[in-house]
Amino acid sequence: MNRQNHQGTGSNIGRDQINTERQANMGDGSIYNENVTHIHYAGTAILRHLTATPFIPDVFQGREDDLTAIRAKLEASNQPLLLVNGQGGIGKTSLAAKYWQTYQSHYAHTAWLYAPSRLDDALLMLALPLQVGFPDAMPTAQRLEVLQAAVANLTAPCLLIIDNANNAEELGRHWGFLHACTHCHILLTSRLNGFNGADHYPIAALPEDVALSVFNSHYPQHRTEDDGLFFGIYQAVGGNTLVLELLAKNLAAVNVNKVFYSLSQLLEDLQQKGLLQLAKTKTVNVMGKGVLPVLQAANPTAIIAALYDELEQITPLSAAEQRLLSNLAVLPAENWAYEDLADLLLNPDDDEEAFSDTLSGLAARGWLENSVQNGISHYKTSPVVQEITRHKNVEHLQGYCAGLVVKLTDKLDYEAGSGHLLNTSYADAAAYCRHAETATIWLPGDNNLAVLHERIGRYHLTIGNLDKALRAFTDDHTVMAALHQREPDNLYAKNSLAIACQYLGNTHTTLGDLQQALRWYQDYHRLEQELHAAAPGHLGFKDGLAVACQYLGNTHTTLGDLQQALRWREEDYRLSQELHAAAPGHLGFKNGLAVACQHLGNTHTTLGDLQQALRWYQDYHRLKQELHAAAPGHLDFTNGLAVALNRLGWHYEQQGNLPLASDYYRQAQALLADLVAKSPLYVEFKDRLSWVNGRLEKLKA
Repeated sequence: MNRQNHQGTGSNIGRDQINTERQANMGDGSIYNENVTHIHYAGTAILRHLTATPFIPDVFQGREDDLTAIRAKLEASNQPLLLVNGQGGIGKTSLAAKYWQTYQSHYAHTAWLYAPSRLDDALLMLALPLQVGFPDAMPTAQRLEVLQAAVANLTAPCLLIIDNANNAEELGRHWGFLHACTHCHILLTSRLNGFNGADHYPIAALPEDVALSVFNSHYPQHRTEDDGLFFGIYQAVGGNTLVLELLAKNLAAVNVNKVFYSLSQLLEDLQQKGLLQLAKTKTVNVMGKGVLPVLQAANPTAIIAALYDELEQITPLSAAEQRLLSNLAVLPAENWAYEDLADLLLNPDDDEEAFSDTLSGLAARGWLENSVQNGISHYKTSPVVQEITRHKNVEHLQGYCAGLVVKLTDKLDYEAGSGHLLNTSYADAAAYCRHAETATIWLPGDNNLAVLHERIGRYHLTIGNLDKALRAFTDDHTVMAALHQREPDNLYAKNSLAIACQYLGNTHTTLGDLQQALRWYQDYHRLEQELHAAAPGHLGFKDGLAVACQYLGNTHTTLGDLQQALRWREEDYRLSQELHAAAPGHLGFKNGLAVACQHLGNTHTTLGDLQQALRWYQDYHRLKQELHAAAPGHLDFTNGLAVALNRLGWHYEQQGNLPLASDYYRQAQALLADLVAKSPLYVEFKDRLSWVNGRLEKLKA
């Protein structure tokens, strides 16, 4: 196309078609009003809008600053090509369409192309409006060369928007074509986090208040008093614009005449079941994709489930990528430092370089967000990608995440008796526990998950968070009760169920609900009795029965039934003595015998037989001394020795032997001060240290 010479007509160009030589001098602020439909090139009239205009969203709020920023980036760039990127459904296409509507009058020509697969097919759609013809046998590469020459002859500036440019290979193949369009402003909407150093403009979620306003426009029945619930929904879906629109339209469809599906129910479904398991859904209308999108009527969950199908069609996920996404899908949707992910998801024999490549590859293709903060690489998934991943991998999720469950279980492992954490600090345990709590929501229940529930509960019990402990132990019991019902002859499943009963009894005891605690301890004893009868030679089951007797004795003591308590104490002692005799080198059994002596001492003290109590306390003290000498780093043995010293101190204080009482108390004080220093969050250690400090202060007075 050769341009025809003519004199410029000023800054407002308003004829229905014009002759122009503005290739060199556009950028002078000229505006094309809506009456300009063609531009004339040497007798050839070329449409200003080379393609159909994009669909302009009916609702557009909160992105006005983005429009201004994109305009500034395009005008300032030496190579005005901009990648407008973000997660699926966040609003990239709507923003690009609004940019077209807002600034189209500043461009001689505009084109909107949709590139779901091959970019060359999309680009060659410009041939017809540019009146470029090709011989039938001309290869695609040559056709693109001819087309590029035609584009180069257009009046500057032009606007080229390519929507859905998610295929990195296709972009690479035609990067030269795009870079040759030097007088075009090119916008690419993409889920790619970056490409070949191109300037990019990431699109984040709308602010909560703006998102609420958009939500209201689609769900006019929304009540102001439910705004707090909306903000919870916003967080649950990561502020995804399309998802919030679909949820709003679904609520509007369900609640036409009356509220049958409230925001509180919706939020509960999102938090407990997931985005694709809503209790009530109806068909809604949403605009489709493409050059000429049509209004689609579909179930909202079907639309959400298909959000990332296109990325999979471009590059199918490998087994390693599916496994990694599945693990991220059951963890909190937060910004993860690379080292933290490696810590949780890598096993010692895994190839870390391959793991790193998988992470960065998923981020490059738009499945994950990647950022560098303080020189450290971070990765983040979205709640929408998480839900889609869980949905598509439901049959494999348990297997994919088995290693994660083992890792979290190991991180929260604790010392028997004291609950002291063995493999991590209390500060780090708070994060591991939060990750474990999230994982247990989404993974199907099995024995391994029940153990993880128990570890979560024991951590919360140790630090005194009783509500969370009760919830975790209840979940543990639910999982194991179902497994025991399916496999009634599985003794180890029955034993895990028994332990869940024990911990529920412990928690209710701490909460002060002794009748509820007694019921759980009775269930615990019944199950352990059945286990011992089924396998009398199994020392572990016999030990469990002894512990059950111990807790029944504790509870009856607190309830004031001392004769019943004494019966359970004596049964505990008998079983513990047999265990210690059968395995004298087993420190756990020896510790059980020591604890039985302690409780017999307590019971006889309450009954008023102080000499009998003293003999039991002396046996308790002797056994605890031996245990502490055999394992000085074992916190529960140290704690037990401190308790024995306190008991002897209290006995002698009541007898009036204050010097001997003070001596025992000071020994206990030193041990407990060391325990508190090692486990500052452990409530029981702190309480005991406070008690013995109080006794010593009183004796001084």
